[in-house]
Amino acid sequence: MFSTVMIEFHYVITSVWRSYVLGMFVFIFLNINLMIIVISVISILCTYLQLQSGNWAWWWRSFFTGLSVGLWVFMYIMWHGIVEFKLANFGSFLVYLLYSILFSQMFGLMCAMVSVIASWFFVTFLYMQSKSD
Repeated sequence: MFSTVMIEFHYVITSVWRSYVLGMFVFIFLNINLMIIVISVISILCTYLQLQSGNWAWWWRSFFTGLSVGLWVFMYIMWHGIVEFKLANFGSFLVYLLYSILFSQMFGLMCAMVSVIASWFFVTFLYMQSKSD
């Protein structure tokens, strides 16, 4: 599964920066949905472990769990730009760096939003089930 996501991510980065026509939209859509499911499950698991240990302030931990995906994406984009594209000119590297920062921040915020929403639904469901009438 991880190699499939990496192949698609490599294909998207190469398509954007080398002006190739982007294909396989259904496959990319399925990978994005799979990523959302994985982020949600990991966030719910971290929230559960945090609530089980007695820490009720789960919001920021959930946010940073999703945001860490953006950091990983940024590191991968930088590695891809240095190894694959061999950017030697300072101007082209600067443009690549700024667009990479912008993309990885937006991607990380999107994943953080998914993580917080999934944890919020989980905590709401958990407390609704434990409510005693």
